[in-house]
This record gives sequence, C-alpha cells and structure tokens, in this order.
Amino acid sequence: MSWVEIRDKALIANLKALGMAKLDSNLGWLKKEFIVD
Repeated sequence: MSWVEIRDKALIANLKALGMAKLDSNLGWLKKEFIVD
C-alpha cells in the first residue's frame, strides 16, 4: 500500500468520525429540545 492510499484512508476515516460526531451532537440537541417541552 502506498503512503497516498494510507493518507486517503486516514482522511476518509477522519471525515467519517467528524460526520458522526456532528450527527451525534445534532441528535443530542434535538432530544434536549423535545425533552424540555
């Protein structure tokens, strides 16, 4: 495996992790909004 492939895999993994974290925080915010009512 070339270092470019490794770098691309790492970038994709980081983007996925960021996306999941953002999704989780958005879901948490939504839950809070609904539970407050």
